[in-house]
Amino acid sequence: MATIDTIANRSTGSAIAGKAYFETSTNKFIVFNGTAWIEIDSDGTGAAPFENRWGASFDGSNDYMETGVPIVTGTSPISMSGWVYLTSTPVNYAQALAIRGSRSEGTARMLGFRFGRLYFNTYLSELGGTTTLSLNTWYHIAATCTSSGAAKVYLNGVQEASSNVTYNSVASGNTFTIGLGGTSEYLPAKIDEAAIWDSELSQADITKIYNGTAPNGKPTDLTLAASYDTDRTSNLKGYWRMGDDSSDSPVDAGNITGITDSSGNGNDATQGTASKQPTFKALAQSTTSISFDGSDYLQCGTSSDFDVSSGFSISAWLKPNSSSPFNMIAYRRTGANGYQFFSNNSVLQYYGGNGNQTLNTALNVNQWNHVVLVHTGSQITGYVNGVAGATLTDSYTSPGTTDFYVGRHPLAASYNIEGSADEFAFFNTALSAPDVASLAASRGAHIVNDLSLSPVAYYRMGEDDSLTDGATVTGISDASGNGNHATTQASAQPTASVEPIIYV
Repeated sequence: MATIDTIANRSTGSAIAGKAYFETSTNKFIVFNGTAWIEIDSDGTGAAPFENRWGASFDGSNDYMETGVPIVTGTSPISMSGWVYLTSTPVNYAQALAIRGSRSEGTARMLGFRFGRLYFNTYLSELGGTTTLSLNTWYHIAATCTSSGAAKVYLNGVQEASSNVTYNSVASGNTFTIGLGGTSEYLPAKIDEAAIWDSELSQADITKIYNGTAPNGKPTDLTLAASYDTDRTSNLKGYWRMGDDSSDSPVDAGNITGITDSSGNGNDATQGTASKQPTFKALAQSTTSISFDGSDYLQCGTSSDFDVSSGFSISAWLKPNSSSPFNMIAYRRTGANGYQFFSNNSVLQYYGGNGNQTLNTALNVNQWNHVVLVHTGSQITGYVNGVAGATLTDSYTSPGTTDFYVGRHPLAASYNIEGSADEFAFFNTALSAPDVASLAASRGAHIVNDLSLSPVAYYRMGEDDSLTDGATVTGISDASGNGNHATTQASAQPTASVEPIIYV
């Protein structure tokens, strides 16, 4: 039987394949199988991974949820937390999470938005954040307030502002609402993982909620006592997972008549009225990616795996920072021979034997796009999000023994990529349209294990390398099993980005 050692954090500690460890940061038993960590249940089997598949969509017109019973009353300390994805500009004072109270008496405590910024409001006074939030972007928001009125607001795990606020005792008859504050302060947004405590969470607690379950970047299960430094489940009064509780029955785009309180306190949230129901939203889990700043790149070696005249394909998820003239995706050339796959003013293009050719329509800036180049040996087709562009004629001549680069043009630094990349794969075959469709529908899926495809080089951009958020990337493992590992230069290293919430 394997002995059990202690490890502080699986993302930073060294590990021996087959050995069991106790992880002090999460109080979990884990085993390293040589490529990934497995959490162990009491019966010795691998624990089911924590997933977040569902959220709730509020139209900003009349949708909201309410508990029907008071959650926090009197002058109790309070903390509120949730993920929010604004779908349109909210009216001033639009609320995400609120203990509704009397405007004249100042008995409310609400977390919402004003002038596009996060704020905490009691009706008698308020505390505003400093960052103007973008639409169609997931943010983690939180607020804490002591009995004496010392309030703080947090955005993505970082304290934005603090100040003393004035409020009066909250009456026992008031209720907790999601998506609405006063009489018409509706929020146009997707909301997920909403929670409330009758205590002031610490900075460490808020940061852990934002970071999720390390190192996976998934939302933390608030019902796990080991997830927090202080306050833990004894102070968790309500936790609404928006469809992921086993008692919920989510159907994509289906109306939400009720959401289960996963805290165990029975504070289930129900519809305001039958005409004011938010809807379920099926969510795809995000994964670790790496960010390029225009000088960073990956160097993937000179293997003949990248030199195929009979056909090849390149697949990647891209999130460009801008519509700059050039963003190099893949490059392998010597003189006039070889290939370049890139976007030019956000339009997907290819440079090969027949010169420069336009493959497809524009990519979406600051959003994830799935892009594929399929080369049959004589023809090329570009795909964006599974949709094919025109099929064009192209010839291919081997560039000889030369490096394959991701994100770099070695002769024109201004062509280097600016943005994020994930799940990059190179195939020595021309993928079929159904294969491309399956790739485009499954960011986060393992191309080899889950989709049964066989790339000759496969860079998961973090999942196989235990990268933490903001870590410098010194290399990326080849998950294809062919040993085509990617390296970086000391002066051109990208950074890892663990985005702990879902993309829609």
